[in-house]
Amino acid sequence: MVTKRDKNKPGEYLLPAMGATYRDSLIHVTRLGGITAALFLSFFIVLYWLLGFPHVIVLIDLAALALDLVGLVLVNRLHLHKPAAHLITFAIYFSALGIALLTGGIDASSIIWMMFVPIAAIIMAGIGDGLVWVVVSVSSILGVYLLNRGMGIDLTLLPTTSLDRMIDLTSIPVVIGTAIWLNEQTKARAMHHLENAQALLNHLATIDPLTNVFNRRYFFDRAQIELEIAALRKCPTSILLLDIDHFKRVNDSYGHNIGDQILVGLVAICQQSLREMDTLARLGGEEFVILLPETGLAKARRIAECLRLTLACTPIQTDAGPLKVTVSIGVTSHKTSSEITLPADQLVQGADAAMYLAKRAGRNRVATLRDHEYKQRSTD
Repeated sequence: MVTKRDKNKPGEYLLPAMGATYRDSLIHVTRLGGITAALFLSFFIVLYWLLGFPHVIVLIDLAALALDLVGLVLVNRLHLHKPAAHLITFAIYFSALGIALLTGGIDASSIIWMMFVPIAAIIMAGIGDGLVWVVVSVSSILGVYLLNRGMGIDLTLLPTTSLDRMIDLTSIPVVIGTAIWLNEQTKARAMHHLENAQALLNHLATIDPLTNVFNRRYFFDRAQIELEIAALRKCPTSILLLDIDHFKRVNDSYGHNIGDQILVGLVAICQQSLREMDTLARLGGEEFVILLPETGLAKARRIAECLRLTLACTPIQTDAGPLKVTVSIGVTSHKTSSEITLPADQLVQGADAAMYLAKRAGRNRVATLRDHEYKQRSTD
């Protein structure tokens, strides 16, 4: 039900920014993932250097940081999302596996970082690519186990200490929490775009694109609901059908662009004159229909007459200058007090019949037709 700015301007929907896709969300989260990985790698580089770890361990993280930064360049400058996501994931994998091999192998505390590799891949590249990294990570852990236990090869340069284990175990929850936050950001962005797309579809399905009022489809759905509500409340419902007089002359004389401006201007005048409970819609061409809930025939006729006079006396601003138009209005009403509720399309037909009575009587006037009169005319 519409007439005020927040209700009677049905075209004012939040329209989505076009081009926003799931891939855009992945690009955004890949960028954030690369930045997060760079911060953690930098932290461990400084930490390993301060704790006097072997230089090769520091170099492994430096190489991983370089790979991560290349991935950030790919996603930020070249917008190559998939290569960037895999390169950043590989940087995390390279750091975790390399340091694990040199700090205790399968017994290293840093081996736990391998569980984060597929998580990062899924978040940045999607589930399909993430599953590939699941296989890579599991295979690598099994490979390290076989290397250490099956083949007896140990590349340890610095065994894991309690401090190392404490650092890794406290860092992992922070990293996983950050990853979950990034994932939620991706889902939130995707849901936001989906909701906006749904709002746009609803807008296109229910709103007349020229005049920005409800269209024929929405009106009949809304009118039938109102009639059913009126039947329960035992109150009348009325319908006005407006048709611009000699609208073809306007189009022939000034062009269809001016004709469109007349339609838009007429809608603006109607919206200022109607109540919040009323529903204005465009049936097509120069025909408009207004649903008046809780309104009997006498009151509906007064509303129609007031609207007719307002339109006749109010020039509509157009590119051709201010133009005055008149309308013929048909009014029909249904009591819904003791009778069976009529379908909305039948009431609109009654208003249409009344409108043609107004046309034949000379235009720029209001004619009425009760629902029982319309039913009698239909059977004659």
